Amino acid sequence: MKKPEEKVISKDRVNGLVLMGGQSSRMGEDKAFLKIYNKPLFEIAHDLLTEFCDQVYISCHEDQGKMIPKNFNLIVDSESFNGPISGIRQAFAKEITNWLILPCDMPFLTKNSIEKLLMDTNKNDVVCASDASGQINPLVGLYKSTCSEKLKKYSGNSPKEFVKLVSFGAIPFSAKELVNLNRPEDWDRINYSLKKSSF
Repeated sequence: MKKPEEKVISKDRVNGLVLMGGQSSRMGEDKAFLKIYNKPLFEIAHDLLTEFCDQVYISCHEDQGKMIPKNFNLIVDSESFNGPISGIRQAFAKEITNWLILPCDMPFLTKNSIEKLLMDTNKNDVVCASDASGQINPLVGLYKSTCSEKLKKYSGNSPKEFVKLVSFGAIPFSAKELVNLNRPEDWDRINYSLKKSSF
């Protein structure tokens, strides 16, 4: 339960971004379009972001953009597979604001945990998810407008490295929420568990 003095950043002060511009080389097919409960993974992340953001965008490469319905807002990544950091950079190039960022391959993130990222109670540049051991996941996080200039100056391509160069906070997420789908065996395991209602 939120403390009385805590507040969630309002929807008009944060944009949402779904990261789906990867190559999915380990999966063997574009995982963003795989479906759970008859909904593509990128759309699950998109719908979760709409709970918190007036404007939600999908960061994708050009070929993916051709397969996404016209009613979605796109930020087409012009860099050649330079990883998720390029999608984050281009989001800030589009608008310097607060960006709530989710990957397309973590379908079990919950509204309650995402809300905790948006508690406007500190001056950190980034607030991201972490696991039980404290390891951060920089692809689930709130990137505040204050990190824009620092991101411009950062020449690397590791979101985790960048986050550690700025002021950041970490919010613990459950192990289930942090499950991501990278390989066919991950996908098979999740589908089997869902059918057995054990996940």
